[in-house]
Amino acid sequence: MLTETTNTGKRSAQPVQRNLQKTLQKENKESGAKQVVQPEPNKETGDNHINAKIEHTAAFIFPSAKLLETSSPKAMIQNYVDFSTKYGVGYKLTNGVYGVLFNDSTKIVLDPNLFDFEYIARPGSGQEEILEKHNFFNYPSNINKKVILLQHFKSFLDGNQKFKPISFSFGPADILPKREHAQPLPYLKKWRKTPESILFRLTNKLIQVVFSPSSGGAAGCLEEMIINSSTGAVTYVNSERRKPVTYVNMQGNAKQEDPRVEERLKMAKEVIMMSTNQQRPKTAIKTM
Repeated sequence: MLTETTNTGKRSAQPVQRNLQKTLQKENKESGAKQVVQPEPNKETGDNHINAKIEHTAAFIFPSAKLLETSSPKAMIQNYVDFSTKYGVGYKLTNGVYGVLFNDSTKIVLDPNLFDFEYIARPGSGQEEILEKHNFFNYPSNINKKVILLQHFKSFLDGNQKFKPISFSFGPADILPKREHAQPLPYLKKWRKTPESILFRLTNKLIQVVFSPSSGGAAGCLEEMIINSSTGAVTYVNSERRKPVTYVNMQGNAKQEDPRVEERLKMAKEVIMMSTNQQRPKTAIKTM
C-alpha cells in the first residue's frame, strides 16, 4: 500500500505533479527502485496529453429528472472523451462522479469528494469482478499508472488546457473526508461504438445511446435514447425539439409523436443486442 504526500502546503496524489511521460513507471526488478520508462510519444502531438474532443450527452443539456421523469433521478453520463486509441474512454456523471473504462476492461471511479476512488479489476473467465475501495493516500502500487490517468482524464474533462492534478489541503494524519456514497459508485460497465451511434451501459441499469450525424440526423443536432432497464421506460431526445419525450416501454406501445422515434428505437435495440453477447460478470466488493 502507498501512503505518499508532498512537502508543500497542498498535497497532490503523488506522483502526479510530474509529467505523464515521467510517471508511467515500472518496477526495477533488480534493485527494487522505481525506474522511469518513457512511453512512446503521440505521433501527432509529440506528447502524451489527451488529444481528443469532449462530447456531451442529453444530460449536459437537460436535468436528469426531466430526462427520466422521476423524483429520484439516476446518475448518467453528461460528458465523455473517447481516447480508446491509447487508453480508454473517460466520463463524468451527473452526480459528480468521474470514471475511466480502460481498454483492458479494468475500471476506475472517483467519488465526488475527489479523494476516495474505486478500482474494478478485470475478472477471469467465469469469475466475479473485484471492486477495491481506496483513497489517494493509500492504494496499491500496481494501479499507480491508472490512478494518474484518472486524473488526466478528469483534468481534461474539466476543460483544463494543461494537466491539473488533484491536490489536497490535508495529510494522512488529518481527518480525512467522508465518502459521499456509502454504496458502490455507479460506473460505466460497458460501451460500444459503431459508425451510427455510441452506447453506454451503466451499473445503475441505465443505457444511453447517442446517435451520430452519419446515422441520418441533422448536423449539430443531438439525438439520444435513454433506456431505464429497471422500468422499461424510454426517453427520446432531439435537441431541435428542445424537449425530451418519454415513452412507456421498449416495445413501442406508446404514442409515436415523432416519426424518427421508431427508427431510433430499432437502432438502439440492435446496438444493445450487440453489446450483450458477452456474459456480464458479477461484482464482489473488496475494501483495501
